[in-house]
Amino acid sequence: VTRSGTNQIHGSAYEYLRNQDLNANTWSSNRYGQKIGVFHDNVFGATFGGPLVIPKLYNGHDKTFFFFNYEGTRHVSGSNATLAGVPTALERQGNFSQSLIGNGVPVVVYDPGTGAPTSSGDVLRQPFPGNIVPQSRFDPLAARYLTYYPLPNTAPLPGSSDANNYVGASLSPQSDERWTGRLDHTWSMSQSTHFTLTRDDFKNLTPSWLSTLQPGTVAYGTSVTASLSHVWTISPTTIAEIRAGVTRISSYSGQQVSANTTNFGLSPLVLSLLGTTQGRVPSLSTGGNVATLGGGGVDNIFETNYNAQISLTKIWGKHTTKFGVEHRRYYT
Repeated sequence: VTRSGTNQIHGSAYEYLRNQDLNANTWSSNRYGQKIGVFHDNVFGATFGGPLVIPKLYNGHDKTFFFFNYEGTRHVSGSNATLAGVPTALERQGNFSQSLIGNGVPVVVYDPGTGAPTSSGDVLRQPFPGNIVPQSRFDPLAARYLTYYPLPNTAPLPGSSDANNYVGASLSPQSDERWTGRLDHTWSMSQSTHFTLTRDDFKNLTPSWLSTLQPGTVAYGTSVTASLSHVWTISPTTIAEIRAGVTRISSYSGQQVSANTTNFGLSPLVLSLLGTTQGRVPSLSTGGNVATLGGGGVDNIFETNYNAQISLTKIWGKHTTKFGVEHRRYYT
């Protein structure tokens, strides 16, 4: 929704600000003895409008008006009490004798090399003695990933050995730039036209906070919208309107790790699937409380949407009736 200019030149400027200095600390940060996380919310902009006048060429008073608006947004939110699960010192050595899954249930690590079929068709495996995995059995890539986990720095949740046993600081910066221009022309007392052009640029970041092998995310895009509308007041009780518009959206989002992964020794098949030797690595997960490391990828989206509308509004005494037709096309 935009507004039209007027016969007088008008302008305005505005600023909206919030930051952590005006906020109380969060419950989570207080619990872990952390200071309040970063928070900045800044919305600012300006408007300018009036009659379209070109000296000695055109005088748009009472006929042609322009309006311009710019609005910028800068938003950063963060927490100094972001939680994750990391392997304990014993688990890094392959020793799961003191590990708990949750609710105090001990971990049982089965040896995949001991599988034996049963009469029912299942495969029965035996646990590693003492729940200790020999380091000679460590997968080389898994052992490399293990070095990218920080050590625990807080007590885990009750009944678990590695749930939320690491507390760190995270940030999520966001920015937006919106430019809007509008041109109105009054042809007569009964007919008027307006044209609007809007461009919006956004960028969102989610930096890695746990490890250099944790993917950071960046997303940015541009949206451009143009619309044209003509209104014809046929009579005091009958109004016709024709509208047409187009929207073009292009966006990019990607995840990548910042660790140097060129010497990870990945197989040619894996490298061909990843498409690169840097920034993307296989994603490894325990399926439990320990945070996932690795990953990466990109996604590009392009959309073009067209729309056209014809409507007729009729006022019948105390009743208003509006009908018409609208056509839309979406291309992605």
